[in-house]
Amino acid sequence: MDSYKIHLKSFYGKLPFEDYTLLDQAVGILEENATCLFGKPKPWSPFRGIKPSNLCFDGVWNWDCAFAAIGILPFDPALAKEQIEMFIHLQQPSGLFPDLLSGEGKLYDRYGKPPVEFETLFDVARLKFKARKLGISEILAQSNRVRIGRIDPPESIQMRMGRIYKGTQYRPVTHQLIVPTPFTGSLGQGPMSSDQVVLWTNQLLDDLAWTPSSSKRQSRL
Repeated sequence: MDSYKIHLKSFYGKLPFEDYTLLDQAVGILEENATCLFGKPKPWSPFRGIKPSNLCFDGVWNWDCAFAAIGILPFDPALAKEQIEMFIHLQQPSGLFPDLLSGEGKLYDRYGKPPVEFETLFDVARLKFKARKLGISEILAQSNRVRIGRIDPPESIQMRMGRIYKGTQYRPVTHQLIVPTPFTGSLGQGPMSSDQVVLWTNQLLDDLAWTPSSSKRQSRL
């Protein structure tokens, strides 16, 4: 398990000490996660599947193992090769690969994950459905703000939104709510990812749906 240290030495003096230490720790973790705790055989034996964690995630995922193979390749080519061979060995008669082989030997998601683009479309569809339930017909992002219409929130919601989202404006003539957003980033932080934008917008809709009664229910939980 120390074979990676030979290659690791070639980076010594070429990287800042902090980066070299981080690289050493990262490769060491990948090596450790390929071992079996307490010597117990795993369903993917004789392959040394790299788990996300030796303590919390008892299983091997094809997506994770593929990226682990890329990371470990320069330091332990044999271990990297095993990550690929392991899932080739698990390939189904239909030609499809499982998403997960658990520590109990169960195969999950035989048909694989949908593309990330589909997940994003589903997230957006759920947001639209949630908005329609609130009577909102449009949510438009414009630079560092989002325009919500048509909406006529009660005064209590307007005051609450103003406290949570500084700079919020309500325009009764056009039935629109203008809310500042952190989409473009600020204070040294980069712009939000699509997943972060979805989460932020989902929380915004929750805040618009707030009622005193819902607040009381949450306080009792």
